[in-house]
Amino acid sequence: MLHRLKKARPRLHGNYVKSLEFAEQIISRELALYADLDEEDIPWFMLIFISDGRPCDCKPENEVSRESIVARIAYRLKSKLTVQGMGLGVASDFEQLKLLVNTAKLYGAWGQFNHAGLNPASMSSTLSSIATSMTTTRNELCSVTGEKVNKTEKNFVMKQKDNKHCSYRIESKSIARYRYISEFAVKSPGDSEHWRKMSFFNKACAGLFIKKDPFGKGGERLAYIFQELVVTTTTEGKQHWSKVGKPMVAKESRFIERESKGAFHLNFCRIQHKADTLAKLFNEAVRKAPMLKPAIDKVSLPPPIYFLRCTIYQYFNDKAEKRALLVEDFLQGKFTKFNSNNGYVREDDPNGVSIELVTGTALLTDFVQAFSHWVYEYTRHQMIVCDLQGILDMEGRLPVFHLTDPAICSKPKKDRHGKKLSYGKTDRGMTGIRNFCCKHVCNHTVCAGLNLTPTGAKVTKMKV
Repeated sequence: MLHRLKKARPRLHGNYVKSLEFAEQIISRELALYADLDEEDIPWFMLIFISDGRPCDCKPENEVSRESIVARIAYRLKSKLTVQGMGLGVASDFEQLKLLVNTAKLYGAWGQFNHAGLNPASMSSTLSSIATSMTTTRNELCSVTGEKVNKTEKNFVMKQKDNKHCSYRIESKSIARYRYISEFAVKSPGDSEHWRKMSFFNKACAGLFIKKDPFGKGGERLAYIFQELVVTTTTEGKQHWSKVGKPMVAKESRFIERESKGAFHLNFCRIQHKADTLAKLFNEAVRKAPMLKPAIDKVSLPPPIYFLRCTIYQYFNDKAEKRALLVEDFLQGKFTKFNSNNGYVREDDPNGVSIELVTGTALLTDFVQAFSHWVYEYTRHQMIVCDLQGILDMEGRLPVFHLTDPAICSKPKKDRHGKKLSYGKTDRGMTGIRNFCCKHVCNHTVCAGLNLTPTGAKVTKMKV
């Protein structure tokens, strides 16, 4: 698309036919990648057409061709397509532009025509309307429980680095701490379906300290400084709260609608638990691989990968509403994002820490990228663990990767009741798997040492 923008030049009458043909080619190419998915799993598309109306763009030449192309696209995508028409200038004849919009609506797609005029305020309002439509399309996503929801982001201010006196809140009503139970775990008496009640880090814990301004923001959650509190009573009978234990990280949804939904935190715990289970298997595979043994000394061992263990703190707020926080250790050190669920793969740092193995020199970060690749093959191309982020801890006897907030992209499946199974909002399915396979370039040491099938931009056929 960017390449076309550099070459395209205005010519003759409205260039609708060529533009529509090009759009149809792009959409057809994308849909071919989703050929084995259900209708609800294919992505959304939006076409935006801008016209200055008469005298050129109101002529009916090629009207049948235009209608046919829009009809074909709209019939295939239905509600997954939005067609926006934007008329500029004082001209009153935008019939051909309106025809595109109306045809899309006729065949089940969404369509809207906006007349922007020429003044900046009117144009700004029209562009804002289109932007709002795009945002609505992006935000109307399936929630973790499968229903459609519109997400309303909370009002918040990010913590400033030099602000040492930021405000905080204390929660002390009916607080409790829980740990996620795997579906395969042996349950103890009193366990709920997914949660096992745990003691607090400090047995005398009577409250929770949470800083009001988040210090971190992700696509789904906000991160706050958190500590347990104990309470003492002074000689005057006043209560005094004291923080105990080490500072930790508390995470909650960025969106108001999900604050009270237990499934929101359940899904993140399930993802992190699954990722940690796979990481342990990966560490064992690395330990047993003959080609990944140290070449010089036994000290230069490959770094293991661990995911933080998270727990849930439950409480009731001042309105007697049940709330929950996902809490995990605070990672001290340089936080790095190694890859993502949209195809990003961090480039190697030539000055990074390395070790000498039988296969050759390996950067420590090579093991993180190889982990995503290894999961892909270990699960027989059913999933990858990506969106890998965290720290490389060099303080101990051996370096260790501590990671958090992973994403799992998995091949779409359904349970026996026909309900779609996935790993939440960050599971981009085959798109995420394909993006990683295309962007990941196997390193000649770790991936080779694990005998993984090469992927990367040079590989044209991928089993996804």
